[in-house]
Amino acid sequence: VVVVLGNWLHHIGADVAIEAFPREDVTVVGSVCAGRRHEPRLRVEDIRQLGLLGVEAMHLQESMYDEWWLCFKPARLLLGCDAFPHQDECIERLHCGGVVLCFDRHGYALTQDLPMLSLHRAAIVDRQAIAARIRTVLSWDWSTGIGAHPSTKSGDLVARSDIEEYWAWLLDEVNMDEQHSQKIGWRSCARMLCVWRAISKGCAMPLLEPLVP
Repeated sequence: VVVVLGNWLHHIGADVAIEAFPREDVTVVGSVCAGRRHEPRLRVEDIRQLGLLGVEAMHLQESMYDEWWLCFKPARLLLGCDAFPHQDECIERLHCGGVVLCFDRHGYALTQDLPMLSLHRAAIVDRQAIAARIRTVLSWDWSTGIGAHPSTKSGDLVARSDIEEYWAWLLDEVNMDEQHSQKIGWRSCARMLCVWRAISKGCAMPLLEPLVP
């Protein structure tokens, strides 16, 4: 039994599988940071070292989310976590250590023409590195994807074209940083800093703590 910790926030459900099967039959993979935050702490293996047939893995380690994506080749299915389309349709409130954060498409998207929540864009530490990893994922043979928060409006499965559009802001132009920095006002920047500070405080994790050892 392989339990995947999709990113540093997704680990509570691991207990369900760990309690349902003999511990020696369970292998935990994915976010090392999530394993550290779990109580009791979980030993997290690198799924790329397990030799699983029909599975490709990508670690988006240059994001503060410490996110992992998997491609299950037999089903041509991409398994993601939070950095997936349609989150603005399914997430209204995030509860984190007593802190309640409200999300809405136009309030937390720095520019309304971009489908990715600004919370996720702000988490990217190295845009060029993440862009290279996303291009690699797009080169894999898959047709649909599913994230950690399926939309009640759009359904569970996400079309490949939606994922491509979701990341287009990062992939399309080399000078994208300069272009979009002109659209980000000081109020939006201040709001995003407050969001990350609240999440870090609520989760007892420093704002800029490196997620990858």
